[in-house]
Amino acid sequence: MNDDINTLLAIAEIAGVFIGFAAVGAVVGQTRSNKTKHGDGRLINVALISTMVIAASLVPIVFSRYGISDDLVWRISAGIFFGSNLALLILLIRVTAGFSQIHAQMPWLSGLVWCLEPFIQIPLLLCIFGVWPDLAPSFYLTAVVTGVLQVSLFFAHFVTAMITAADG
Repeated sequence: MNDDINTLLAIAEIAGVFIGFAAVGAVVGQTRSNKTKHGDGRLINVALISTMVIAASLVPIVFSRYGISDDLVWRISAGIFFGSNLALLILLIRVTAGFSQIHAQMPWLSGLVWCLEPFIQIPLLLCIFGVWPDLAPSFYLTAVVTGVLQVSLFFAHFVTAMITAADG
């Protein structure tokens, strides 16, 4: 579990960096007077998905400190991550105006992000139901790393959109 803890902490740090850079980008973008609903939506995507990845990375670490068996730690953590991922998807689709506009504007990004979603959900479901318990840490890490990949795509889109808006 110690190797997994170190890996999860490193992933949480990486996701935290995305939030920081997105915030800096938002401030720079606002000072250039190109604040738009699209920009806000991109920032919301980066911030919320990064926050989910940070939380998902830290949950197993917290539960492992309570003396819970490793199998149960992965199952509980996967359940929390699965539920928060589902809630986040619903929130982004139904609540944030920028989300649908971003995906209408960049269908290739939308398609790529949605294609990655099974690499989060299927491994988490395998963890939750205890399928191949020896592989639970691998399943969980697959889901977390896929979350980082998703936020990386949103972050790249956020930055490139901000740069092209500044140039144009």
